[in-house]
Amino acid sequence: MATETADSAKPLDHPRAQRLSILAAARRVMVRDGASAMSLPAVAAEAGVAPEILNGHFENAQELLLALAADDLASMAHAMHPHAAAEDAAAPDDADKSQGARPGG
Repeated sequence: MATETADSAKPLDHPRAQRLSILAAARRVMVRDGASAMSLPAVAAEAGVAPEILNGHFENAQELLLALAADDLASMAHAMHPHAAAEDAAAPDDADKSQGARPGG
């Protein structure tokens, strides 16, 4: 039981941290066992959490696979354009353009 207490003390109380941990566990299961072996119980066991925790984030394995794909696409987009967020913040917004703002006055 001491192990269960130690496992439950992981910093996974925050939903975002739980989700990231679950996605990482799903990737490990897929790499090790293949996509066809990925199931919510297998991912829960790999993540060291109760299956109910996964059900709070994903309704089924298909939804988990879609979340993995979306996460991978976001990572690829960021890798392709690592400075896009900074460039967007530095660019004048459309409100300035529509009000006829001109450089120098």
